[in-house]
Amino acid sequence: MAIPLRKLTGIVFLLFFCPPLSQPLMSGRCPSHESQALLLFKAALNDSEGYLSSWVNGTDCCTSWNGISCDNNTNHVISVEALSFHVVISESICQLRFLTSLTISGVYQGTTTIPPCLGNLSYIERLVLHYNSFSGMIPPLVCLLTRLKVLNLASNNLNGSIPSCLGNLASLAYLELSYNQLSGRIPASLGSLSLTDLLLGDNQLSGIVPDSLGNLSLLERLDISNNQLSGTIPPSFAHLSSLIELYAHGNRFNETVSSLSLPPSLHFLYLSLHHYQSISETSFHNLTRLSDLYLCDCVLNISTTWIPPFDLSYLSLVSCMIDGEFPPWISTQISLERLVITNASLVGVIPSWLWETSPQLNYLNLSGNHLEGSLFSNTSSWMNLRRLDLARNKLSGCIPSMWSFYMGILLLNDNLFSGNIHPNLGDLSNLNMLNLANNKITGVIPVSLSNCSNLEMLNLANNKITGVIPVSLSDCSYLNMLNLANNKITGVIPPHVASTKFNSLQPLLWGWGRGGADPWTIAEYGAWFARHRPVPLTDLAVPITAQQIHHPRQRLMIDAGERAGGDGGDGGGGGGDGSSSSEGGDDDDDMPELEDVPATEGGIGEVGDGDELQTLRVRVQRLEDEVARQDIEQETYHADYGALKVKQVCL
Repeated sequence: MAIPLRKLTGIVFLLFFCPPLSQPLMSGRCPSHESQALLLFKAALNDSEGYLSSWVNGTDCCTSWNGISCDNNTNHVISVEALSFHVVISESICQLRFLTSLTISGVYQGTTTIPPCLGNLSYIERLVLHYNSFSGMIPPLVCLLTRLKVLNLASNNLNGSIPSCLGNLASLAYLELSYNQLSGRIPASLGSLSLTDLLLGDNQLSGIVPDSLGNLSLLERLDISNNQLSGTIPPSFAHLSSLIELYAHGNRFNETVSSLSLPPSLHFLYLSLHHYQSISETSFHNLTRLSDLYLCDCVLNISTTWIPPFDLSYLSLVSCMIDGEFPPWISTQISLERLVITNASLVGVIPSWLWETSPQLNYLNLSGNHLEGSLFSNTSSWMNLRRLDLARNKLSGCIPSMWSFYMGILLLNDNLFSGNIHPNLGDLSNLNMLNLANNKITGVIPVSLSNCSNLEMLNLANNKITGVIPVSLSDCSYLNMLNLANNKITGVIPPHVASTKFNSLQPLLWGWGRGGADPWTIAEYGAWFARHRPVPLTDLAVPITAQQIHHPRQRLMIDAGERAGGDGGDGGGGGGDGSSSSEGGDDDDDMPELEDVPATEGGIGEVGDGDELQTLRVRVQRLEDEVARQDIEQETYHADYGALKVKQVCL
């Protein structure tokens, strides 16, 4: 049938003058009100890095602005990513009502709460506000974002409880609220979601873990670590058929756990128990895929004939009561790359099978035990090691001359090693930290150590080292901690070691050094050190006050024992006139104030016999507990009748 000319004309008009609905209506440019809203948002930020330098008025925000994405059909702004800024977040961002993704990170100042207007972004699917300075509670308006799939509010200062209404966000798959100050219980309503990731670690959550979390059949990663949770791991966790990673350490699980109910899908298990509860081998019978196992503060009820169903690459037993020799079942772990067994009362020698069954071992930490014997002279045993920590044991003999070329950290302090430091240690060009303190090492400091160009920490204190300080140590340009206290070193301080090149050197050389180009003799440094650090406890009339203990977050050495300066003549002894008290010396103004360690009344007190010594031990324990609470690894900490030595390294 023929089409009338009038209708045909109308069809031609529509084809040529009306754009099809599938084409953008904005001619390739974002709406002006949205670009203006973004410019207002930028104006409130301090873009010192120039991340938003492309946000220029008059240009198209869809095609030329960094961090902006627009809808291909409507040109509406649907995604904003703004990183590393300061000052405040302007609520103008909420005018972008078609946003589906918003990422804001690094806002450190000015902003106090999450803008409530974000609850009006009804199209938002991905809201990431991590690493900011937001405080206050999680606004309930977040629960109105029904299309939300990803919610990440980690690393802020949020407090209050987790809103139970988050359980109404049916599309939510990723929820991260870690590293805040959230308190209260974990809402049982979260168990009704279809989460793949639930990350609530490093808060102040308390109560029991809700059994409903066992309904999260799609959950792959669960982090509830470092809270105040109690009870035990719910039996319903055995139904988490997709769970790969479980981080539950750092809580107060205090019920006896003879057998955990865990899914066979687990690859990573991190768990600690309160008050050294028992855990048996039956807890692991179905964990055939396990590759990383971390246990802390527990009693291992495992038979000597047990053969695990898994082959680990990482095993960490921290403060687990073993009270015996190396557990034989570790010899079955042929893929082991990292092994940590610390403060576990291990006795005996390091077994030779450790190297034979795990040749790819590159990280070994056996510190804080009672291991004896000498180290292997077989060089093949050490060839893959990157880090070795055998500190605080009873190991003896000579320090091996051959090590892995890749060795970065070597900690052998607080043992009974003797003999010389072999010059071959200077071949370790990747070495960052070398700690041989508190042994019986003799001989001189090898000149070859200056070849360790990446060396940052060198601690040789409290040995019997003689000779002079090698001038070539000034070639170690990254060195920021050097401790040679309480040896028999003579000569002068090399000018370049005390020069401005080492202004960043922590004041641990002979106490609180003053820097400068003029060479000082050991005796001169000893005399200065005696006026400032340490207080000789052999002079019982001089108390150690709390003000003389350095801030625990910094690398420190308070050495109160043998007289400073060793054989350095008249200037090396001292303190008998009281000049070694905290009031002596002009440079004490440089001493940082003690902020985190509570000062006990009257300081640490004097060291004497009987009750006075017990009082010292109690106060030392209080300081040790405070240091442990702040996540500082202790190198040595002990008190006796003749000396008090505190050494900490902030990692």
